[in-house]
Amino acid sequence: MDTKTAGTYELTYTVADKAGNTATVIRKVTVKSAKDGLQQAVDSANKLNKGDYTADSWKQFEQARDNASKVLSDPNSTEPERFAAQQQLDEAMGRLQKKTPSGNNTDNKGELSKGDSKKNQSKNPLTDTGSSVVYILLAVAVLVAAAVVLLVARRHRE
Repeated sequence: MDTKTAGTYELTYTVADKAGNTATVIRKVTVKSAKDGLQQAVDSANKLNKGDYTADSWKQFEQARDNASKVLSDPNSTEPERFAAQQQLDEAMGRLQKKTPSGNNTDNKGELSKGDSKKNQSKNPLTDTGSSVVYILLAVAVLVAAAVVLLVARRHRE
């Protein structure tokens, strides 16, 4: 089977045990061309709406989408070129940053983008740090429990 050449391949697996019993299974495997994957990626990219994303992230995405479309329409493009174009487009789609409904532009981590003022931040600043307090308390509880176990073990030895 050539994984670099598109097509359907039939694989036959045969196993035998020490007693001479055998079992055979036949499986069909379909290898798709990079062109198929690139076409699907471009189709998905074309369904996205520019107004839903920040200008900077859309610009980078748009460049990758335009390059992918160019490679896709080039009859002389190679499989590695198609694969690379799809990978770049997939990465650019992953880096798209949605605009928030309140007008603040945040990245995927919830941090304010350049140009957004602190006055537009959430009124409750503890929501971002509240989850880390739980982990700190959990760590302290584990340390206290370990100290108690060590003290009890030491008293039993004495």
